[in-house]
Amino acid sequence: MSRTARIRAILTDHIQALLATGISVALDFPFNTAGARAWGTSLFQTVGCEHRLHYLDVSDETCKSRLRARNVSGQHPFHTSEEQFDQ
Repeated sequence: MSRTARIRAILTDHIQALLATGISVALDFPFNTAGARAWGTSLFQTVGCEHRLHYLDVSDETCKSRLRARNVSGQHPFHTSEEQFDQ
């Protein structure tokens, strides 16, 4: 099981419990794949609560430029390659 899958498995019940009580939850996850979006959708649909999606509408080239700058800065512990971004 991937780390992402383990994190989702651990957080799902907790997030849904919070939503069920009316507490707002803000998630900072990349929902850039069908599987990730399905998980995110299941969180609020299972509880039957309202939701709001905010997203950044920027080009892949802008994202890659920001990624390169972040990698060069050395201020972030994880370095993502352009190939990983493309996945």
